[in-house]
Amino acid sequence: MAATNNFPISLAIDSSVYDTSARFGTSTGYNFLSDGFHTVTVRRANDLRAILFQRSFPFRAGQRSTLVVVDSGQGGMDVIQVSDTGCRNLPAGNGCYRVANMTFEGSAYNVLLQNSGIVFRNITYTSVTPFKQAVRGSYLFNITNVSCCNGFRELPIIAIGVLGSGFTISNPILTVPVEIQAGRNYTTYLIGNNWSNFSLRAITLES
Repeated sequence: MAATNNFPISLAIDSSVYDTSARFGTSTGYNFLSDGFHTVTVRRANDLRAILFQRSFPFRAGQRSTLVVVDSGQGGMDVIQVSDTGCRNLPAGNGCYRVANMTFEGSAYNVLLQNSGIVFRNITYTSVTPFKQAVRGSYLFNITNVSCCNGFRELPIIAIGVLGSGFTISNPILTVPVEIQAGRNYTTYLIGNNWSNFSLRAITLES
């Protein structure tokens, strides 16, 4: 589970409580569930009688998923289920990388690799990009508005020193360092906003 809300919450699946004080920017590890539908309930941590969200989600045997608690466009709360099934048949020395936009209603971003090109384009609110193969290494990704760099190509794979246009971004919205290991899958969750104390930031999780 990953939380983007600005007050502590309790999250339960069926009758089991999995987190009693999740708040903005926190995440938990995986837990096992049986195959089938399970009811997810979110409550305020300091008032367990107040149900903020409740819905059934499908969980499949042998597959991992992350539940992301976000603000809904109607001022309430929502939970987004993100499948964590990554790339298959990776070449030696490669991992996988993707980005999820869990910031706020109406937002959209591009993700760029400095001096190379666009990695992901027009990531709208609550959307998750497909995984892309990434050569093992340390990367610095720039998050920009979608109006940036429309003329540049989208990279088919992510690699250090990949031949690109040579362009640079002087004022990205956010810069995200990511260390990618071979055989691993990584998701960067963009959370927060640009008008409160819960400013835009990135959390990268390995799955």
